[in-house]
Amino acid sequence: ILPRVVSLLSASAISTKAGKRYKVVGVVRPAKAGLTVWRQSLVKGAWKTRQATRTSDKGRYRFVVRKTPKPGVTGTYRVLVVKKGTVVGVSPQFTVSARR
Repeated sequence: ILPRVVSLLSASAISTKAGKRYKVVGVVRPAKAGLTVWRQSLVKGAWKTRQATRTSDKGRYRFVVRKTPKPGVTGTYRVLVVKKGTVVGVSPQFTVSARR
């Protein structure tokens, strides 16, 4: 299984108003359509999968996140590319904080 480079096109530190949706977008190289991509959050030292999507024919992925952290809390996240149950790529970690 070939390793993939997972890049974020979103900011590495996202700040949004509490209760507002935000997007996480990026690209996987080499590009391939239909790769499984997971958005995960770090909770008490363990990664939990929150959303899944698939890549476009250009290797792009996009998550629309409807639930922000509570105001004053900063969450840590990452994006994984998974092929046949094996992780083949990991994005840099990014943070999301919500303000009132």
